[in-house]
Amino acid sequence: MSDEFLEAVGSTRVGYLGANRQQTLSLGLNTTFEAKLRQYRVGKAFCDRVADEAGPDGVRLVWRSPEDLPDLAELEAPERWLDRVPAR
Repeated sequence: MSDEFLEAVGSTRVGYLGANRQQTLSLGLNTTFEAKLRQYRVGKAFCDRVADEAGPDGVRLVWRSPEDLPDLAELEAPERWLDRVPAR
């Protein structure tokens, strides 16, 4: 996911809802949106790091089986996932 995409999603929030409407959003909705953006950023950083270390085939290992999915700690430290999930 590109940085341009993340910027577009962030800026769309104001354009789509309108400045006045955005001001009336609950804290919960804003918090949920920010959490989703953080998930995208963490996922992108994880995939970028895995691709740097193991190439595109390494990234594909994430979807090989449920056991190969990274846990939250591994998303933050991709090297832990790379150590745990060897290419078979």
